[in-house]
Amino acid sequence: MSKRNDVIEVLVLLSVKRLPMIVMKLCGADAFVHSMHDLFFRYISFPKSRKSLLIFYCSIAIYHKNLFGRNQKLNLSLERGQIDSIFRINYTDPWIEGDDKRTSRAITIQNSRTPGALVHGNQPNNNSLNIGRITAGIEYSRPFRPKWNGTAGLIFQRAGARDDKGDPIIRDFYGSPLTASGNNHDDMLLAKLETVYTSSGDPSSSMLVFNMDQGIPVLPEWLIFNRVNARTRQGWVVGPARLLFRYALFVFILFFNMKHEDEVLGVF
Repeated sequence: MSKRNDVIEVLVLLSVKRLPMIVMKLCGADAFVHSMHDLFFRYISFPKSRKSLLIFYCSIAIYHKNLFGRNQKLNLSLERGQIDSIFRINYTDPWIEGDDKRTSRAITIQNSRTPGALVHGNQPNNNSLNIGRITAGIEYSRPFRPKWNGTAGLIFQRAGARDDKGDPIIRDFYGSPLTASGNNHDDMLLAKLETVYTSSGDPSSSMLVFNMDQGIPVLPEWLIFNRVNARTRQGWVVGPARLLFRYALFVFILFFNMKHEDEVLGVF
């Protein structure tokens, strides 16, 4: 407990180490490992204004390090606050069925909610504005030449804004649109291509990354854009010091063939 400038603050940290163990027993899988499982309460009181604030936050992560006995990894994580939350499922197969090209696969599913008042302001009657995103994607990666690695994948994302009651919002406090399509949410299907070159693993090695994302308009109102990103890194070791040079080039082209071509994208 602390008191400063007529502000009283109380922080309570609780450890819930038994919760993941209960989940493991219910699943019957001893290989599941729990990493973070704490929650805390923070109570802040302002005696002069007779107002108080209670903050609650918790997080838990459970993962399997050797799923199906093939070194496949499954990770489930949840971070939950009073407003924001992130639920994520990651599945990684580092070597698909012993493929001679050493092809790997990664599947990600995520559902997140973050406050958007800092950008778009609160709604009338001091109602908050939250940005919700649902993301699902699959990526394949493999080395195609010595020191070169390639990745290709598809990612779907749906994003929209909602108020405290969960009702959709298409305009913020300032009257600006929150979606490009004019609907309650925006959808996009993203095709991803990435190439990475790494000379070696020592500190003085060089690295080159070229990435291209292309929005695929499955439906007319889905987002269409092209994004190209290239970055390089070169390191030098001079005596006890290490010098690192980085350079990045970014190009983003967005095509508005939606219902509201004159509006600016506010969610993505």
